[in-house]
Amino acid sequence: MKIWLSDALDAPPSKPQHLLSSLLGLSASECHPVLTWETNLEPDVDSLGSYIISRRYPPGCDQESNWVTLDTVAGNVATWTDTLTVMPPNCIIGYSHCYRIRALDTQGLRSVWSEWYCIFGEGDAEREEDPPSTKAVAGDQVGDHRTMSVRLAVHPNPVTTEAELVWSIPEDGALSIRMFDERGRQVAWPINRFAEAGQGRSLLLLAPV
Repeated sequence: MKIWLSDALDAPPSKPQHLLSSLLGLSASECHPVLTWETNLEPDVDSLGSYIISRRYPPGCDQESNWVTLDTVAGNVATWTDTLTVMPPNCIIGYSHCYRIRALDTQGLRSVWSEWYCIFGEGDAEREEDPPSTKAVAGDQVGDHRTMSVRLAVHPNPVTTEAELVWSIPEDGALSIRMFDERGRQVAWPINRFAEAGQGRSLLLLAPV
């Protein structure tokens, strides 16, 4: 992980995390995909920023041209219903839609896209970071922690720069997080301890550049 900024607001937003999708059943013949995600910690996203929501169709095509922007929502919003998509009667097996999101801050800077998440007609789903042999059940919060993830959110102030280190691990165990500069040299070892499964966070103070 390498970080050097004169102003944290000059950096693009961090990658959105934990995108999930489930089905909202309005009737026996009408279901809409519902997306949820973890909001970014950057103040210029959470206050006046936004999220761009994109869907891939047809689902089996991986070309960038198959992704279409559907909507943009405020940066403090963490859920969205795809009212444009009506899953088939009884939400039958064999139909799916894939989604991804990206953050947009007040400077007009965009994050990289989140991992995509596909929702199937029967209510199951598959995430981009999951191994091909596994399926995550849509709406199952355990799916949030199937893989390890680490992200760093930087918050500037006049004297020092505060950074919040956030991680998610699938099970209890030893957790070690080290930070390296652009030359591959270790510059910090902020976390080296036992950690419980799920999400944790720690506040760091970064020296000004």
